[in-house]
Amino acid sequence: MRKYLAAAAVLVVLGGGVFAALRQPTSTPPATSNSSAHDPQNWIIAGGGGTPDQNQISIEDDILLAQRSFPGEGTTLFAGGPNTQGVQVSATRQQDPLFQRLGDLFLPANRDTRFQPVRVASVAAATRKNILEKLSQGAQSEDGSLLFYFAGHGDMGATPADNIISTWGNDVITVRDFAATLDATQKRPVKVAMTSCFSGGFADMIFVGGEAEKGLAPQTRCGVFASPWDLEAGGCDPDPVRGNHEGFGIHFLNALSSVDRDGAKIPVDTNSDGAVSLLEAYTQARIASKSMDVPTSTSERYLRHKLEGSLPTPGLLSMPEEERVIAELLKRLGKKSVDEAAEEYALLQLKYSELQDIGERAAAEETTVYREVAGQIFSKWPALSDPWHPDFRETLDKNRAEIIAFLDTDPGYKNYLIISQKNIDTANDAAEIQVRSAPLERIMRAHETMRLAAQLKANDAESWKVFERIRACEAEPIRP
Repeated sequence: MRKYLAAAAVLVVLGGGVFAALRQPTSTPPATSNSSAHDPQNWIIAGGGGTPDQNQISIEDDILLAQRSFPGEGTTLFAGGPNTQGVQVSATRQQDPLFQRLGDLFLPANRDTRFQPVRVASVAAATRKNILEKLSQGAQSEDGSLLFYFAGHGDMGATPADNIISTWGNDVITVRDFAATLDATQKRPVKVAMTSCFSGGFADMIFVGGEAEKGLAPQTRCGVFASPWDLEAGGCDPDPVRGNHEGFGIHFLNALSSVDRDGAKIPVDTNSDGAVSLLEAYTQARIASKSMDVPTSTSERYLRHKLEGSLPTPGLLSMPEEERVIAELLKRLGKKSVDEAAEEYALLQLKYSELQDIGERAAAEETTVYREVAGQIFSKWPALSDPWHPDFRETLDKNRAEIIAFLDTDPGYKNYLIISQKNIDTANDAAEIQVRSAPLERIMRAHETMRLAAQLKANDAESWKVFERIRACEAEPIRP
């Protein structure tokens, strides 16, 4: 599950890692602040899409839930800011059938949506500049710790340090930007939770500049993430029915209040200290989520960094959180052992690989057929190539009957529709396999974490102390 299917339909079905390219993102250095003013905020919530069509209502719902779940005072930055119109919601729409057919051909997108006013009370838009400035200011306080929560979209880079989160205005923040801001300003512990695709890349914030080869940052930082650096996540859903949302965020945030997604009380505070930690909520989300998410954490990242390339050794360290994940998921899936889960996971990966091959071939075929069909249409009605062109509407109205006749009878267009639907079906099948594979991979990762922890503890006392410090940060209760 380390690659996208090549099908264009994946942009609709698995859109968490994709944002619309209105313009190229900037590459300006991260914002920092020299202010030493006392900042009492306990948390920063940021998120939304980079553009309105990526600002789904499920993201807004998660941010509203975060505002209710985090204790104390804080700052919220959301989408285009307060009193704006830009949350995408599914809705059946009546459209000009011909206009819809041309739109599906030339720019496939989910147009059965509408945009509604934002409900989130925020101080400003979730732009790159605003997010990094608030992070810088919040990290400078010396009171308690700062909790930073991001709900939105992300994408994968060549290395974890190159991974990004998408910010309003179609800009980005890289792992390097995020870590550099903390390197320059952080005076108190910073805890992070992110729900975006490929968000696990931001676990590398524990390193100087977000780059593992530069060594561990001196400040205390920890976090939990919806997915590893090289996997997508769920949670970007325009469906207005909250009960249909299944991303990491809804389970993690409810767990902070010791309730499940339906509001029923659940035993999340497993150490009975009277408050829920990132680690406890993260553990519950790994168990409860039925999405494609395979969550990870900074302590897990540190383990894998220190033991990357080393030969595996036998033995497991007892870790209550990992043991609980394994036991609960094995029970839910009807599996008797980790080995049995791993066997099914391997079979599902073979099927996924086959679907990737099918999708890549279908995408190439679809592109070829599309170019032939588009070439014929544009040679007859060139203004249709640009819906913003002054002649577009007149061309469409005057030639409506002829355009419809072409679409109804042209064999190339009929072939395009068949191939396009095959692409959509393949993407949907792949998404189903991702959902089925996710709990199996969570089991395997939890088991691997216990094995790696045992290896690190036995062989590297200094690194083990670092791991314990990161884990302790994750296990510290979330309090104002």
